[in-house]
Amino acid sequence: MSSTDDSTAAAPPRRSSRLKRCASVAVPRNSSPEKRVTKKRRVLSKNFEQNGALKDVPIDILFEIFDYLYAVDLLNLARASKALRCVILDSSFAPVWRAVLANTPKLPPKPEEYDEIDYAERVFGDHCSFCASPEWRTMAWCLMVRFCDKCLRQNFTEVDLTDYNTNVPVLRLREVRDLVPMIYVGSRLYILKKDLKTYNDEYKAVAKRPDALEKWGKVSYARRLSVIAFTDACAEARAAADAPHLEREKKMLEVRRWQIYECFRKTKWEREMQHAQVKLSRHPLVATAEELEDDDIPVIKDEIMRFLEQHKVDRRKKQRSDNLQTYGKFIDAQWDMHISGLPPDAIYPPVCDLILSPQFQKVMEARYFRLHYELRDKIEGLAKEVGEKWKTAKDADLVGIMSKALKRTTTAEELQLATTFFKCNPPDASSKAASGVISAIGYPRILITSHASRAPAQVHSEKNEIVRLLGKTPWNWKGERVVFDAAAHESAREVVSLCGLDPDTATAKDMEARGTWLECTGCCKRGSRRVMQWYQAVRHAQAADRWTRLCTSGKPALKVLSQEDALRAAAARDEQWHVPGTAKQDRRKRSATKAPLARVMCVHCESTGDPEDVMDHLAEKHEIAQALPKDVVVSLDEPEMGEYIVKG
Repeated sequence: MSSTDDSTAAAPPRRSSRLKRCASVAVPRNSSPEKRVTKKRRVLSKNFEQNGALKDVPIDILFEIFDYLYAVDLLNLARASKALRCVILDSSFAPVWRAVLANTPKLPPKPEEYDEIDYAERVFGDHCSFCASPEWRTMAWCLMVRFCDKCLRQNFTEVDLTDYNTNVPVLRLREVRDLVPMIYVGSRLYILKKDLKTYNDEYKAVAKRPDALEKWGKVSYARRLSVIAFTDACAEARAAADAPHLEREKKMLEVRRWQIYECFRKTKWEREMQHAQVKLSRHPLVATAEELEDDDIPVIKDEIMRFLEQHKVDRRKKQRSDNLQTYGKFIDAQWDMHISGLPPDAIYPPVCDLILSPQFQKVMEARYFRLHYELRDKIEGLAKEVGEKWKTAKDADLVGIMSKALKRTTTAEELQLATTFFKCNPPDASSKAASGVISAIGYPRILITSHASRAPAQVHSEKNEIVRLLGKTPWNWKGERVVFDAAAHESAREVVSLCGLDPDTATAKDMEARGTWLECTGCCKRGSRRVMQWYQAVRHAQAADRWTRLCTSGKPALKVLSQEDALRAAAARDEQWHVPGTAKQDRRKRSATKAPLARVMCVHCESTGDPEDVMDHLAEKHEIAQALPKDVVVSLDEPEMGEYIVKG
């Protein structure tokens, strides 16, 4: 530009307002541009000045800059500010858009129905085509639209091509898939509402004219193939345009991931990071394609550490669940085998409590077992430790149950009293009738009775995985199974007092050592006296309904037998007693009936086995043809419950 004249020179002509608006820099009054810009560029310059964007940059330089940008870059600039949006989306900016689109590799020519901006938005945009929301979910290239869930419901119609009763005639055509553009979202099929209306109207217009219908079908099919070829090319162009950016992003992600992993190398979390490699790669702090600054590392390290702690908990929980599904039945069988080798009066936890113990939970966190024998050895090794800790914990639970029922503080020593009894509610809440309750269960029998860990009938619907898989429950599951038996407690106090001992201090061992025999005068018949020992007398004396009561008269009245009658009662027991689990002759049916399978131990050599085997053992090894209670040790869950008849 030329310089201005001196002050003596004549005043130059007044500058037009249009030129002032178009100029990007201050122009001297007497100067004139060597080349005038085109009309469209003047409009762009006007928009820049009015909106305050890049007002100090000449318009020619801006055009040069924009020519080197990609379509996606222009779209991002248009959303950067209102000023840029007004300029870039203006129709006068079309030459720039045409140049940018022409320089885009693999992009097919623009269809006539789209303008340059619309075409660029459909191919390279990153917002919903209907509501411009950035939270779009699906890109349908065959329709050249992307949409969010809300716009899917508003602009699309779900169709079922197997419904031949539809009120849309075009959907009844067998070849409708080849004529009408449609998309799958998940497993559901959708069509744009406007497309469905257009194609349906076209079909109805020619439906009654075979020649026109055939021609319409060919035209629609050719149009469909053309659209598919065009949209495939657009998808390929978008992929090619995104490739450099994705490659840069991939490298940045690798660098960021390496920086984060280096923070945990040679720490206790290094191994956990290997387990969490897949999930950690999707963590927002790791999956961000940004360089990691030194100031960000402490914050990110703390957050990743919390993530790893939770991942460790979840991983161990899943591993235990997987091992339970794989080895659950085997563990149950091995535990039964282990129990069969214990003395009959041993105390042991149910298999569910074994699995839930902290010691065994650590075993179940192993990723694999080389062979089943490895798991079997783990069970044998932990059995004693788990059993002792389990008994201590359940004794504390029983003390709490007893304290709550008696409304006073009790101690573990009171569990040994002859007046301490519990009962088991049925596993199904719908069957809490008296007939479903097992009452008068003393200590320690309450710890091992199967009634305290019996599964409900609808076990397959239980949410607890262990219960559902094994068909058993932990001891006193949910704290609802075992309760204090107040009725048996009162009956026991009467029986203990009747036997001459103090109910507040007498233990079960004291009652066994006393060896008192009692009879019920209420249900004795002429010439037949019903006799029993103290434990059975407690059950016999309880009031119960006609289905569960033991006293046939319904009015139990107990009295202590004399020493002479006690000897006769003991002789009657030896004559009538049978080993639990062996055949008992029923004279009326003249057949042998068996009690549930129990374990029995020979007191002479501590040989343990099934009742029938122990009976044979006594006969062969010890020459005892008729086993007496003193010859065997029966299971705690098979206590002396007999009532015997003494003649005379």
